[in-house]
Parts: sequence; C-alpha cells; structure tokens
Amino acid sequence: SFAPADEALLEEVSRAAFEYFWSDVHAATGMVRDRSSAEVVSMAGVGFQLSALVVGAERGWVSREEAEARARLILSSLSSAPENRRAGLFFHYLDGETAGPSREGYETVVSTIDSALLFAGMVTASSYFGGEVAALADGMLEAADWREFLVVGPSGEPDDVYISLGWRAADANEPGGDGELLPFAWVDAGAE
Repeated sequence: SFAPADEALLEEVSRAAFEYFWSDVHAATGMVRDRSSAEVVSMAGVGFQLSALVVGAERGWVSREEAEARARLILSSLSSAPENRRAGLFFHYLDGETAGPSREGYETVVSTIDSALLFAGMVTASSYFGGEVAALADGMLEAADWREFLVVGPSGEPDDVYISLGWRAADANEPGGDGELLPFAWVDAGAE
C-alpha cells in the first residue's frame, strides 16, 4: 500500500510516460520517436509503446478503439516495409515516417535485443486486441528466424552456441546487402 501522496505521484509519472508514447509519434506510422529531438524510431521503444497502448486503454487514458487503431497503424507500417528487417528481425533504428531503414540512425544494425523487446510488445498487443492486430503481430513473430543470428563458440559443441547481438550491413547505404554478425553475444553482454 502506498500513501495517497505516493499514489498520486505514481499516477502522474505513469500518465506522463504513457503520454510520451501516445503523443510524440510520427503521424504516418504511429511509431514513437527514439527521443523527442530525434526523427528515428528505436524498435525497443516501439515494443514498449505497444505495451503502453494496452496500459493506456486499461487505465482509461485513451479508448480501447483508439489504442487498437494505433497498434494496427504501427504494425501495418512495420509489416509493409520488408526492407526494415533481416531474417524477420528488425534494424535497431528505422525511419519514423516510412518504417524503412534509417539513414539518420546511430547505427545500421539488425538488433536481436531490440527485436526481442519489439516482439514482447507485439505479443502484448496481439493478446490484448486480437483481430487484425494479432494477425499482423503474429505474422511478424512467426517470420523471425533466430537461427540466422547464432554464433558458434570455439568448441563447436551444442552448449557453446550463442545469440549474436546483431548483424551489421557492410555498407550503411545498402542495408539489405552483405554484412556480418557482430562478434558479441548475449552471454557476454549484460547491459540490456
């Protein structure tokens, strides 16, 4: 139990966090900006945004119909730009207006952790809204081929296989071209 003043503070902070995910978005795709001063979107942030839509609807900050429409717009935008992913996993940063690869992003990497956080938001939205939102989210989830991101350790044994943090394009201007897995794996990277 929290004191009434603490409850009020928690409500204010929760509502303000939701408002960022609801209001600081690109009109064409509905996706939240990586930060208010940026035009790019981070897939992790969009994953949190999809979950925030459920919270906003449940708390009555927006209607369920409004939240569902926003989730549908986001997922439709993501699914309509296949160049924004490799083996079903997404580039870390996308262009907020087109949902395609970003030329303004901080890196041109298909990020396994950002994709995982996006997918968590997709699962939440799919479960809550159902219908077209579920069809779009579930289709993208099923298309993810994590095997493309496996790194085999020096022993080559089955217990020496890890998930790379991502795949980097050899040429940032050709994100769909040649590239390579990052030499870092989830097992030795604990920041996220």
